[in-house]
Amino acid sequence: MKHPLISTLLIASTMLFSGIGHSKTVDWTPYVKDMANSCDDSKIMKLFYELKFDDNGKIISWGKFPKELRAGIAKVQPYHDDYYFILKDSVAFGYPLMKIFSGEIGDVQSTTLTFANDRFMSLLPTFNLSDGKRTQKIGTKHYWVNEVIRTKNPLSDDPYYHYQTLASHNMVYYANNADREMISAFVNERNTGTNYYDPTLKQQLSKNFYQYQQPLLNKFLKTNSSYKNSKKDYLIETYRTHATGYEINREDSYSVLDFNKKKKTLDCTKYFRGDMPSP
Repeated sequence: MKHPLISTLLIASTMLFSGIGHSKTVDWTPYVKDMANSCDDSKIMKLFYELKFDDNGKIISWGKFPKELRAGIAKVQPYHDDYYFILKDSVAFGYPLMKIFSGEIGDVQSTTLTFANDRFMSLLPTFNLSDGKRTQKIGTKHYWVNEVIRTKNPLSDDPYYHYQTLASHNMVYYANNADREMISAFVNERNTGTNYYDPTLKQQLSKNFYQYQQPLLNKFLKTNSSYKNSKKDYLIETYRTHATGYEINREDSYSVLDFNKKKKTLDCTKYFRGDMPSP
């Protein structure tokens, strides 16, 4: 007669080697891998838009949400006007994944991946920032400004603007807010004489701004004046990579990528501005 403990161990061993009792790992990588390229989170965001919820936050319709991913959702947690997805048996980029948020809250659109530990930080040099022509690795210090023309065909049903880069300028990376100083100074000076002009902004700008960026700002303002009676809009955009991510500044929005070791998060967020950017 077999001892009860031995029988229990034999059953457990059988389950272990046969795979019984072990959940299959859910891999979210195919749906988030594009985030490595200038935070393209359109695929994962579109995925979550497939879901429909009742008033209690329970999923009542999966839509086209892939069946292989459903087993990875352990719980849905309300978050402002959207939801966090608490995961189980999940990985992304080969690292254990605990939570995903992908959606919009007010004027903010973001995707946040929360990992089980900080080993995901090794992904940092595999991410990059691109403006369509120039690409820089995250973890390096680069800062550049593009001059851009924005047009819209009034006879077309296309609701989107079309952008054309006129020129690109390498800038001196003298501070982490050098890009914000440039975009805020340009927007402010262009609005001189309007209700949007802030006469105190000049006192907020650093001495380094006047040394390294003022001459190019003067050029931008002169070029802008030549487009005043045009159907085209003259704009500038700033791009900056740094130790843990990047930042893109436009006058109507700014976008950030952030690797946060302490929070164990990889975050892509776009903020739509309601007013003039500040340095």
